[in-house]
Amino acid sequence: MNYVLTPLNRNQFDELFSPKAIKVIQYFINTSIFAQPEVRANKDILPIQIPKEHLEQWFIQALNVESVGSGSYPIDILKPHQWGADVKMLSCKVDKNKNLTNGDSGETSLAQKLYYNY
Repeated sequence: MNYVLTPLNRNQFDELFSPKAIKVIQYFINTSIFAQPEVRANKDILPIQIPKEHLEQWFIQALNVESVGSGSYPIDILKPHQWGADVKMLSCKVDKNKNLTNGDSGETSLAQKLYYNY
């Protein structure tokens, strides 16, 4: 078995995220940005905050996959007998026009419980 994590290349990404899946994720992003509180004059714009459980549910809907594990399991979603993935949330800043910036922050631990029931 291959225990090395590798990022998706563009072709793999396009295969995984159908046009419909991308529309679901884009809808999620748009509604999440819209649902953030208005920032008062002369105050810093706050980063977008979305509960990780909500983020996982949007990906479950977009990719038509199953929810697995929670907490310290290595994956959150599963396409049985094909692949598993861990859904991560970054703190994303927005500019004064409410567009996402290139900056992000967040870290994750790869030392988690093993989950082999694929």
